[in-house]
Amino acid sequence: MSKCLYTALNNALEQKLPEIYSDESNSAEKKGIKISYKLLKPGYFVLSGSGGGKVFYEKTVLVKDTVKTLRVQYPESGKNAMDPVVEKMSVCFHTALQSETTK
Repeated sequence: MSKCLYTALNNALEQKLPEIYSDESNSAEKKGIKISYKLLKPGYFVLSGSGGGKVFYEKTVLVKDTVKTLRVQYPESGKNAMDPVVEKMSVCFHTALQSETTK
């Protein structure tokens, strides 16, 4: 079964992106996900890997005081079909994202 989750949380603890990146990476590994790809850039980061027969992808952007995250999980058997879909979703998910109230 594939799962796609989008969250937007107020950065109440005023964490910097590298700190969020480290926390998310550690959390994924504690859940048994072997991270095979990590990318940290100004404004966003990406984590990707696999575990338990599933592929895991996460992209998090920091927009002002909001942490926005896209998480996708799908069976490894669907990798060829899902990778292009996740890639397109990821391209659309960037630091220019604004909430309706900030437009």
